[in-house]
Amino acid sequence: MGRHTGDYLIGTTVLAVAMFFAISQGKSQTMLSQPNERSSFSRILHAPRWKTTSAASRQLPVASTALQPAHAVLKNLARGTRIVVGSLDVFGGRHTLSVAVRSDYPARIGSLPVVRCSIHDIRRWENEKSPLNSVGCDVQTHEGLPVNGVCSQGPHESFVRVFLTPHFIDNGTMHQATECRFIGESPRVRVYVDRSLEKSMGSEQINAWSEPLTSAIEFRALPIVDAWIGPIIDVDHDQRLSIVVTDLDRRGKQTSEMSPIHGCIRETDFRSNSEFCGDIVYIDPNVFALPTAELAALLSHEIAHAAICSMRADESIDTAADPAEFASQPAGLQVPSWLNEAVAHFVELQCGDADVGAAGMSENFRRRLDYFLANPACSPIVAAADVLSLEERRSGSRGAATLFLSRWFSSSKVLQQFLRSPKTLDCQIEDLAQKPFADVFRDWTLSVATMSATQAATSGENQMLQTDRLPVAGSPARFPLFGTGFRCFECSEDIGTLIIESDDAARLQISIIEPKAPITTMANGLTRN
Repeated sequence: MGRHTGDYLIGTTVLAVAMFFAISQGKSQTMLSQPNERSSFSRILHAPRWKTTSAASRQLPVASTALQPAHAVLKNLARGTRIVVGSLDVFGGRHTLSVAVRSDYPARIGSLPVVRCSIHDIRRWENEKSPLNSVGCDVQTHEGLPVNGVCSQGPHESFVRVFLTPHFIDNGTMHQATECRFIGESPRVRVYVDRSLEKSMGSEQINAWSEPLTSAIEFRALPIVDAWIGPIIDVDHDQRLSIVVTDLDRRGKQTSEMSPIHGCIRETDFRSNSEFCGDIVYIDPNVFALPTAELAALLSHEIAHAAICSMRADESIDTAADPAEFASQPAGLQVPSWLNEAVAHFVELQCGDADVGAAGMSENFRRRLDYFLANPACSPIVAAADVLSLEERRSGSRGAATLFLSRWFSSSKVLQQFLRSPKTLDCQIEDLAQKPFADVFRDWTLSVATMSATQAATSGENQMLQTDRLPVAGSPARFPLFGTGFRCFECSEDIGTLIIESDDAARLQISIIEPKAPITTMANGLTRN
């Protein structure tokens, strides 16, 4: 039994599974149309900035599937040069880099190709027009409507329903059959509260929770989720999405690095015939201390998970018209947890508002982005559940995946096809980009690696990408690197020879960013400024 939590999946007995500019987005709107303009997240990520390699470098024979030699010899590196070492292993494996500085070293046959470019090249190439026209979601808001038009506490006010509520503890998760009291509803949402919370909180405070939840979901979260992913199946046939407020986070050994658990869903609730099943989102009461826009972003994230759980591989099934037929279909999509989370964060960011963080980025996502910038080598796009720890999967990897994939989610149709496809990440990206995954990945890593201090100040970001210092001459130093992650080294002095090695499965990709643009003699006799 899998469960998505504020940001991840949990099992029935154990937990299972840059953004560098400020995001600006107009207020969300309830009147839906098909996504028809670039989303704010995509606009920010792909505004003119640094970009990728030159035309000459793109002609390098980089196969997307073949294993490459696992060593490279880099010569004549000037002070200030950055070396970006990425792993094209799309299965998220754990690898180790061996990096050594030598006074001299003979080149060996079969060395990895190394792409050299300058920051001036990257700036120029970044201004090239994108091959895709990204579009966004046009969603209108009704924040000005009176509260009475949103939430009601009618004859069902004393109604009690039993839910199997989840609770996160230090060594896993527990589930309890819990009586929950109805406190309010709107046309598509019904809110319940764990009755055990009434012992520590007054009824008046608890009843007041219904309004912010139903308003945020009806007018912010559901319109965005509907437009990007699709409808949520009505498993329990009550014609409403159930929101259950319960104390989710019971962990006692929390640290500043651990992300709070504000919400979750249980995948099996959406495809089970048990008495506890239903289209249910569980929320921790701590969410009511969040700003209104932050709450809307969080709910968008969780409801996106619910919509993904409601998807089927067969797009012809009309879930709204015939829910019985939908429920009789085979189990839903088997979406990898890392992709499920990346999509949920992407949808969350479509709920951006000037009141959230620095001009539109939710604090929920900002934490992931900060972790990614602090350690990109251990924050892979593909977060393999059997490689990364739970907290690693919940942190920087989420930032990396959302940052990388957002450009390619150019419309709701593309996003839904991405979720339905059984192909690996590299094959899906090659289908969309119409060029090798190696080129796309290099573009992205160079763009991140060349973010300047000026850009950081302009975007309001305090943290820049973490770079590693090269070891002193002599014995090699070893560094971890996960598949679809990258590591950025910076030369603090001139270096004659640098040796980089790893295992074949890492599929290393190495790029050199020179601090200025010298005249370079190419193999074909041409020169490049």
